[in-house]
Amino acid sequence: MIEIYNLSYAKRVELATCETTDKKLLAKLSKSKRNKIRASVAANINTPVETLSELAKDENANVRLSVAGNPNTTAEVLDRLANDEELLIQVEAIKNSNVSLKTLERKSKSSDLMVLVAVAKNINTPEEILEKLVEKQTPVLRCIVYGNPNTNIKTLKKILTYADVNLYKMLPKNVRLDIRLLVASTTIDVYALSILANDNNSKVRMMVASNVNTETSILKKLCQDEDDDVRLFVSINQNANSEILEELAKDENDEIKGIAKARLQELSENLINSKNLARIIRKEENFN
Repeated sequence: MIEIYNLSYAKRVELATCETTDKKLLAKLSKSKRNKIRASVAANINTPVETLSELAKDENANVRLSVAGNPNTTAEVLDRLANDEELLIQVEAIKNSNVSLKTLERKSKSSDLMVLVAVAKNINTPEEILEKLVEKQTPVLRCIVYGNPNTNIKTLKKILTYADVNLYKMLPKNVRLDIRLLVASTTIDVYALSILANDNNSKVRMMVASNVNTETSILKKLCQDEDDDVRLFVSINQNANSEILEELAKDENDEIKGIAKARLQELSENLINSKNLARIIRKEENFN
C-alpha cells in the first residue's frame, strides 16, 4: 500500500481522481484535510459505497456535491442529499438515477424550478410524474419533459399544443425517433420543420412533407429528396406551389409524376375559373 502522507499534493489529487486507484487507498484519501482531494474521491466511480456515505456528511459543499453526482451513491444517501441545505446539491442528487421514487414524487411537488427540472431530467422519473410536471405551465420544464425517454405519447402531444416558440431548439441532441416523428407531423414550429427536413430517417422527412404547416421553401428542398415516399407527400401537400409541382411532374416515379401533373391541371383550371369570374364581376359592375 502506498504511504499517501509522503506523496505530494498534486500526486494525491491524481490518485483521488484516477478511476483505477485502489479502493482502500481512496478510503484513506477521503480523510484528507484538503477539500479538493476529498471532492475528487467523492466523484471517483471506484470509491466504495461506505466511503461515499461518509463523505455525504462532509462540511464542504463541493464534496457533498460530488457525492450527489456519483453514479454509485446509494438511494439512502441520495435521499438525504436531496434535502441538503445547498440547492445545487439537492438538484444533483435528484438528477442521480439511483435516487428513490419516493424522493422523486415528493420533489415533483416543489415550487422551485431547478428542483422540478432535476426531477424532469431523471431517466427513472415515471410517466405519471412527468405528465403532472407539464401542467406546471413552464416552457423550460415542458422542454425537459419532452426529452425524457419515459414521456408517453399522450404527454408529448399535450406539450406540442402549447406551441412554445423554438421549443425544438431547446431539445437535447439525438432526440429519439418517436418524438421526431411526432414533432414532424404535428408541429407548427417552422424552425423545427426546417431541422427535421434534414433528418437522416426518411420517415421523419416524410412526416415533414405531409405536415400542413410546412412552408413552400422547405417543400422545395424535399421535392428533390432521394426517397420516393417523401417526394410523394410533397406532391400531395397543399402548400406545394406550381414551381414545385412542375419539378415533380418530371419525376422518375410515375405515381408522383401523375399526381403532380393532375394538380398542375387543377391549378390551371382554377386560375381560368378565377379569371372568368373576375370578368363577370367587372361586366356586372360596368352594367350597374
